[in-house]
Amino acid sequence: MRSRILSGINSIPWRSIKEALRKKRVPEYLRRIIDSYLSKRCIVCRTIDGRMARRSVEARVPLGTVFGPLFWNFAYDSTFKVNREMGCRIICYADDTLIIATAEDAPTAAILAGIRVTRILSRIERLKLRVSEEKTEAVLFHGRTRPVFFPFVSVGNCRIKLANSMKYLGIYIDNRWIFRDHFAYVEAKVSKVTLALCRLVPKLKGPMEGKRQLYSKVIQSVLSYGASIWCDVFDASKEAQRSLRRVQRTLAIRVIAAYRTMSCDAALLLAGIPVLHITAMCRKGVYERSTAFKIRGEWSKEAVAEIEKSEHIALCHRWEDYLQDRSLFGQRTIEAVRPKFSEWITRTHGSRNYYMFQLFTGHGSFGHFLFGIRKKERMNLAPSTATIRILLNTRCKRAPLGPRRAPS
Repeated sequence: MRSRILSGINSIPWRSIKEALRKKRVPEYLRRIIDSYLSKRCIVCRTIDGRMARRSVEARVPLGTVFGPLFWNFAYDSTFKVNREMGCRIICYADDTLIIATAEDAPTAAILAGIRVTRILSRIERLKLRVSEEKTEAVLFHGRTRPVFFPFVSVGNCRIKLANSMKYLGIYIDNRWIFRDHFAYVEAKVSKVTLALCRLVPKLKGPMEGKRQLYSKVIQSVLSYGASIWCDVFDASKEAQRSLRRVQRTLAIRVIAAYRTMSCDAALLLAGIPVLHITAMCRKGVYERSTAFKIRGEWSKEAVAEIEKSEHIALCHRWEDYLQDRSLFGQRTIEAVRPKFSEWITRTHGSRNYYMFQLFTGHGSFGHFLFGIRKKERMNLAPSTATIRILLNTRCKRAPLGPRRAPS
């Protein structure tokens, strides 16, 4: 079960912070400095009749400073001190609280969660905070057999019904861990962002390639958020891959200013955007290897940078192997670019525009249409694969990806 404090960070009293610092045995001289920092603060605002009013402030964590999260953690840490029932666990992130209760059956788990919630609520009320009941969610995780009876969990005077999924830290977690609701949420969200992007990047007289790539990175970060968690499920679900490939295709077509009939894999290759399930595998590899370094006490920024570099090389090799599948659509463009794959995706010089991408995709230009309606005497023929390869040889510089890393 997951609940959120109603305006917690902006309403925690300073006396709760000071009391928590005293119980943590913070040195007295530091507490005097903090008391001075939190004293004599006020808000100056203009009233309806135009006069300036001044009101003293005795609560809320000062935001925008390094002390803000520390003060909140000191004060809210008391919620972890309650007696723990067998099979219960609590996880807190800022003002978001997650309670996990495990049992042999659903009614027992609901009772344990209710007891745990009651004890935590009493601690939260001592801090002069209030739980947002309308933002509280509860999910019952079960196996293949669906329980016949779904109990509820009491949160104060409110009864929270058990749902099939809940949103926690930006990811929808369902009771079967198949992330179907999360993929649907991401598809809808990315579709809206991409629609807004279409207004910013028209095919002609729009921003150059560098800005288009920058816009695409924003959307790619939304697509791949939490990839290390749902990577395995996404790799095994063809339905989820089809749904998110549609939004990836729309994004890639807008980046390269291509026609809407362009195939997904060819558009992604020309735009330099890896296929999503390969990107998810790369994110998972970075997370797992970085976590292993932290456990062994060998974590450093240089080590993480080396991990990201090696995983990026592995991503490029997986992507290149994926493009060797002859059943993919857009083979004409793929076969033209694949011999110079490493040079193409690492290319940093020059700029590609609408007309160049029409050359790669074989759609010609508007002159082809003018010739068809007899408004132009000469037709622009679509270039052959050999012509595109010659263009790649003259425009791409050698930039090898590096040696392949053995699969872990």
